[in-house]
Amino acid sequence: MCNYTQPDDLEVLKTTISTVIGFTGLLGNAFVIVIFLTNQKIFSTITNLLILNQSAIDLAVSGVFLLLQFDEYLPFNSGSTILNTIACKVWTSEYLLWSLYVCSSMNLVAISLERYCATCFSIKHLTFFTRKKTKFIMLCVWLFGFVYECHWPLGFTYQLNSVTNTSECKQVQREQTGLVVLAGIFFFCVEYFVPVAVMTFSYWRIITMLKMRGKQREFFRRAKHSVTKTLLIVSVMFVICWGPAEIEYLLFNLGVDICFGGPIHQLGITLVQLNACLNPCIYSLQYNQFKSILKRTFCPTCLGLDKDSSSSNQGMTSNSNTKNYSHNNI
Repeated sequence: MCNYTQPDDLEVLKTTISTVIGFTGLLGNAFVIVIFLTNQKIFSTITNLLILNQSAIDLAVSGVFLLLQFDEYLPFNSGSTILNTIACKVWTSEYLLWSLYVCSSMNLVAISLERYCATCFSIKHLTFFTRKKTKFIMLCVWLFGFVYECHWPLGFTYQLNSVTNTSECKQVQREQTGLVVLAGIFFFCVEYFVPVAVMTFSYWRIITMLKMRGKQREFFRRAKHSVTKTLLIVSVMFVICWGPAEIEYLLFNLGVDICFGGPIHQLGITLVQLNACLNPCIYSLQYNQFKSILKRTFCPTCLGLDKDSSSSNQGMTSNSNTKNYSHNNI
């Protein structure tokens, strides 16, 4: 494994870019959450509930990622070996960050499956994706990420550095064994291959089904197309942003010499975090329901959204909320 020392100017550039991405993700996802919570009657569908959960996870991801950029300034060295060991295994190891990353990817899988059921099995969707069951799924998504990554802190230890005579949080050196290779393949499948396969299959079936239902009412067809297109773009960005880091980690577990801390590794990590701050931009540009709320809130006249159209949209939304069909399928 290489010992890469990053030049000071590149280190400053990396920190600056990471800080900008962190702040963008924090503000963007907080903004989405505020819009959703202040317009609960409009964003009351099951899909929007899962999108809200996605924004909450990405908000937490951005917050942790941002704090990690200033890790050296955080008061974690308490003088207590026990507390320092906990801080090493939970915080410095980035256990919290990667657990949240897994939560984020699993929630995207849940969204794609919900859209698949709503489009292809609309009757079963009414029974299975109730608000109570959906909230349980959201809870499971959060729990899964932290339970799944519980092995990660075991690879870090808080120990004395004999050279500097100070205690440090260091990653435990491991031997390359068959078990490590199998574990690496398993992690790659759970974190990347399976989510990509599920999302690809789901949206392929959704697009096929929507094409077959060309004669359904125009309002419902356009609404479905809008939310499906939005979430499809979100899934594609997940594939692009997560690919380099996951492939690198797989190669590392297969015994390939990876330069952690090098430019390629840093690019992979930056892309993963970039994924968390792209979703609010995608909602703003693609999700018609979200765009309508933004226009109504910030510029009702300059964007051509007059009071009559606002009233009309509110009436339409109100009517749709009283019908199980629109509530569960848009």
